[in-house]
Amino acid sequence: MRPDGRIYPSWHQLRAASGRMACSDPNVQQVPRGDCRECFVARPGRALVKCDYSQVELRIAARISGDASLLAAYRAGEDIHTRTAQQVLGVTAVTKADRQLAKAVNFGLVFGMGSRGFRDYAKANYGLDLSESQAADYRTAFFRAYPGLRAWHETVRADVKRRFQADPAGRFETRTRAGRRRLLKVAKQKADGTAYPNVTEALNTPVQGTGADGLKAALALLWDRRTACPSAVPVLAVHDEIVIECDDGDAEAARRWLEAAMTDAMSPLIDPVPIAVDSTVGATWGADPQRGPA
Repeated sequence: MRPDGRIYPSWHQLRAASGRMACSDPNVQQVPRGDCRECFVARPGRALVKCDYSQVELRIAARISGDASLLAAYRAGEDIHTRTAQQVLGVTAVTKADRQLAKAVNFGLVFGMGSRGFRDYAKANYGLDLSESQAADYRTAFFRAYPGLRAWHETVRADVKRRFQADPAGRFETRTRAGRRRLLKVAKQKADGTAYPNVTEALNTPVQGTGADGLKAALALLWDRRTACPSAVPVLAVHDEIVIECDDGDAEAARRWLEAAMTDAMSPLIDPVPIAVDSTVGATWGADPQRGPA
């Protein structure tokens, strides 16, 4: 803590192999949502403006895979979780519980998770108790609804398996939508030492890495455009969200300034998929975004 009573974490631009920034001393990226974030308070006379990319990794995956159903849904401004609930569960009137299950399906299966892994993911992240057969059925229905995603997964999986069979000690190249290069090991190892093809990272890296590239580009735009909102200062960057502090009287202008920078930075990377940014203004970091679906 500095003499002014505030905490200034250290930010590391390329600490994470995916391209995401890392944070230390302390690691504020690991602060859980909810009450803990209420402890991050703006100075008197100041406000915190938080903007969060909505479903950005699903949007990036839609662009990379070219899945026609996802692309059409995003262009039409549909709620993708409602759409998935309708497609996977076969219901017309989607309940809150249906949408929660659809969120688990969308975020759990977009990177090729198997049915057993999805079952564990749904329990750990959404509190859903699924049987093995339910998890398998939802997985099958998901890829039936989004065949472009399935084709992308199958193409990447076949490529990595071919490389694994040819040279399990080798490496291969992946690139984000911004062109940033990462070399991945062909093989990963289980706890017992058994090697297996590194498919998950091959699917995840271009998506998560593109999200990281877009967020960093947004921070650069904030600097380039800083004269438009001189009282605003970035204070947090947490994977897909940016938090700035500004004078109370500038809060709405700062919200628009931040939303524009985040949209303008990410849009070229995934065009024609539209970008959506949720935002809040308040005295603390703890408020949840109120604009748009989560």
